[in-house]
Amino acid sequence: MVEEIRANKSYLPRDFVFRNTLTALFWQGLLWGGYVLTDIMRAFSKFRYDWAPRQALIMLGYAFGAAAIVAVPKCLKSLWLIFRHGRIESSMRLVGEALVKALCHSGCIKTDISKLKVQAERDGPGYVLCSLEGGTSYDKSLFLDSFQEILDPIENPRYILARGSVFGWFFRKDYHALPEILGKTKETAIYFEKMWRKYVGAVRLHYTRTLVGRQRLLRARINSVSYALQKRADRRSCWK
Repeated sequence: MVEEIRANKSYLPRDFVFRNTLTALFWQGLLWGGYVLTDIMRAFSKFRYDWAPRQALIMLGYAFGAAAIVAVPKCLKSLWLIFRHGRIESSMRLVGEALVKALCHSGCIKTDISKLKVQAERDGPGYVLCSLEGGTSYDKSLFLDSFQEILDPIENPRYILARGSVFGWFFRKDYHALPEILGKTKETAIYFEKMWRKYVGAVRLHYTRTLVGRQRLLRARINSVSYALQKRADRRSCWK
């Protein structure tokens, strides 16, 4: 008997990773294009202008080139993430891996991390199943409870995770609640943010127990109001 969590693919970070990869590639192309354009303009300026405009073009070209080189690591990381998130079950599994590592690091799960494995598979068109293999019944239940908090509409968590994209709509943001058990201390919350960045993609952690934090929480709840009448994730047990 296996207990699993079932989620719609639209709530997974795969689309955001794809859009952010497009953003990174766009800026990379724009910067290299600017470098090439200034190089061409500098070549033509030798025959038409004095030294001052050519000096300005040289500095501009160096600026474009340096910015493009600095942006290369981020672009490569974006490409690597979209490769890992290529299938919807892979996207679900990566969120689960970030979560289970944070739960083990915080001491909430006592089982050695090497004995735990996150499983994910498709369940018909548009849905994904996820479960934890290994560990105790308590470990599995805690993992699924925490996963469900991430996917369900936001209520009143101590911390929220915000991720954004400039493709799709002009600018789109989505929010997730940090599981209550990881939000008890700042250290465990920051560690989960770190794991999310490593396995899933760019995200920002916000504390909601301040005036600014309450405003962010309100925006997050408004953002997810369209999903308020339906649960993002369901729990189910089945024989395997």
